[in-house]
Amino acid sequence: MALILGFLFAGITFLNYWMGIMPQHGETILSQMAQGILGNSFLGHLGYYIFQFSTALILAVAANTGFSAFPMLAYNMAKNKYMPHLFMEKGDRLGYSNGILTLAFGAMILLLIFNGNTERLIPLYTIGVFVPFALSQTGMIRHWKKKKG
Repeated sequence: MALILGFLFAGITFLNYWMGIMPQHGETILSQMAQGILGNSFLGHLGYYIFQFSTALILAVAANTGFSAFPMLAYNMAKNKYMPHLFMEKGDRLGYSNGILTLAFGAMILLLIFNGNTERLIPLYTIGVFVPFALSQTGMIRHWKKKKG
């Protein structure tokens, strides 16, 4: 994971330097890079919009992952007595409503605290994405080391 992230960071940094891309208000570096790579032809514009749509779709799926995975995690932790038992109750649609509502309430609180400022919220998102990956990989390493030895 760290190698992939490092490779992506180095590649994007190199391309931005090589293409002379500088931060601009109102357009992301990634958007400028895509425009520079894909060009100004009809196919370039089409590719640019496909790229932007794909990026938005990836971010939407990533944001939804928390709402689909957290209730199950909270249920399992409540079952093992690490969280309150109210996370074990199923709602009308057989979903763990208390987990979903807790996550939604937490998101509202963060939006209010940071006034919806994405420059301040993105670092929290980054931490929220990479810490669970690192923890899960650490857990898998420990699991397989115990199983081998």
